[in-house]
Amino acid sequence: MFSKSLKLVSLLLVLGDVALTACVPRSRSSVQVPATVPSDASSEIDPDFLGLAFEQNSFVRYAEDDEGNVNAFSANLMESVYSRMGGKPNIRLGGTSPDYGRYLPGQAEPALPVAEQDNYQNIGGTTIGPSYWSYTTNFPNAVYTVQVPMATTNVSETIAWVQSALDSIPEDQIFSIQPGNEPDLYADGFTGADGIPLQPPEYQGTLTSATYTGNWTRYVSAIKDAVSKVPPGRFFSALDTAKADLFLVDECFDLGIDEGGVIKEVARHYYQGQAGTAETLGSVLMNLTLTHGNLDKFRDSIDWLSANQPEIGFGKALIFPEA
Repeated sequence: MFSKSLKLVSLLLVLGDVALTACVPRSRSSVQVPATVPSDASSEIDPDFLGLAFEQNSFVRYAEDDEGNVNAFSANLMESVYSRMGGKPNIRLGGTSPDYGRYLPGQAEPALPVAEQDNYQNIGGTTIGPSYWSYTTNFPNAVYTVQVPMATTNVSETIAWVQSALDSIPEDQIFSIQPGNEPDLYADGFTGADGIPLQPPEYQGTLTSATYTGNWTRYVSAIKDAVSKVPPGRFFSALDTAKADLFLVDECFDLGIDEGGVIKEVARHYYQGQAGTAETLGSVLMNLTLTHGNLDKFRDSIDWLSANQPEIGFGKALIFPEA
């Protein structure tokens, strides 16, 4: 079980183009609550434990309906979840497409291309405009993890995203700024939508723990120097990798990734399985043995942070298999 000294553990459920429903039959049962806390009990679960994540372009559709009103489905979903938990939504806006995206100050549309059921991301072709951030007001009780590009080698692009977000979203509604998305998957030969090359020198190539740490700290320093609205202290999320065994937490901290005490949360991405179909939902998505085995991969990171950096939270995004 996780140490109680760890400040925050969060889970992000990623919403893309698939909606899942389940029917759980009710049955009578009794539960015997022990009078004392067992020695192997987990730490207290923070009511803000459960978060939500949206691919950048998809958020527009989840935030607003076709008539320009707050999307009732999203609002009801959040109310249903958080009224039971007592916490508040922590919404991550990000994904691969915005990591290779561009901010266009003259763009009237909030995000292009418009997200559709079978095209919710356009890697290499995604752009957002100033009006994008106004959709965050549709969920006034939420806080936001704002991912900004780090795949680009043009740090001015990253600064523009941060500046535009902080100009629109109140400071108390921003949980953190997160440079990059799954940087362990950056590759020298990476291609985006329709085979567009997204490679050095315009974009990052394959990284190691050392080069990732160097890039991440350089981008964070540039953001802090250029954007006056960035508050002091811990305001950034780091290490949001696709795999738990790359860019190891202790190694990157030894390399100086938290120089200046800027990291608020270490984030990892959790994949329950590879892309599947409705026939594999039971064997993959609902497979508790698979879940236990996958979660064990994060134990080293959690234990190290608990022992060495207890003020830094550990979070993960739960990525559903795409259908």
